[in-house]
Amino acid sequence: MLEIRKAYGERCLTMLASLEKYLPAGSKWTRPDGGLFVWAQLPPGLRDETLLAEALKEKVAFVPGSAFYANEAPHDFVRLNYSNRPPELIDEGMRRLGRAMHHLLKG
Repeated sequence: MLEIRKAYGERCLTMLASLEKYLPAGSKWTRPDGGLFVWAQLPPGLRDETLLAEALKEKVAFVPGSAFYANEAPHDFVRLNYSNRPPELIDEGMRRLGRAMHHLLKG
């Protein structure tokens, strides 16, 4: 149990550092104390479905936040999983996500 907690902790810290490095200004995210996910809020002008299509071109995926709402869903959140990849792949994935975001913001 301690080994998995240590691994998840390291992966979470890697994701948080990578988000800081690669995501554009105006992006925000949670700093979880546990669990498997980081929730990120997209900067103004981006929508989760549009970003997913662009991110898939970069070979990175996430769950659009709007999928978690039954009614009027906000479209500026994404759920990022850090539990199933090693730190070096988490960093690469966040680099690709950041590239997709920057590409869409440049229009």
